Amino acid sequence: MSNLNIRIVTEIGEDLNEQDWVDITNFVKKFPTNVKRSHNVKYYKTKLLNSPYGSSYITRVLNESGSCVGLTTLTRKLFVAMGKKYVSFELGDSYLIKDLQGKSIYSKIINSALLSIEKKEKSNFVYSTPNSLSIPGLIKGGFVIADYKIFERILPLRFDSLFKSFLLKFLFNILIPIY
Repeated sequence: MSNLNIRIVTEIGEDLNEQDWVDITNFVKKFPTNVKRSHNVKYYKTKLLNSPYGSSYITRVLNESGSCVGLTTLTRKLFVAMGKKYVSFELGDSYLIKDLQGKSIYSKIINSALLSIEKKEKSNFVYSTPNSLSIPGLIKGGFVIADYKIFERILPLRFDSLFKSFLLKFLFNILIPIY
């Protein structure tokens, strides 16, 4: 696939139609993961449209037929430090087909995403918790790797992982369906 046959678009989540959401989830399902959470339309809509902090952004790489071949999200968050609240975005959910990897496309995705929120939002900062594949593109995009230690107690994302009982795990999966 040639770089000339793609386009990169960043949109606020509300601007996507149902087919866009289905296309995104079908694309993401092509990637292996060891994360047990669901990657279906409901998951992405809940995360990116129904956040208590407001709407989030999605940057997609679209091929000549308009299908998603790359993706990253900017999830709106609220960061609180020393009693002050700061609007922030977490850059994540980054995927890119193998044919486009190593061609600076990920850097272009990041640039599109950051330029969009810079124009439209009063964000105090953007952060990411990348995997090893994303780090080079993030550094090219202007991110700095921070070496910090967290000394606070952090609740696990998967509460059911705290228990060995099948019944408790089952109940947590029903009560918190996003996971």
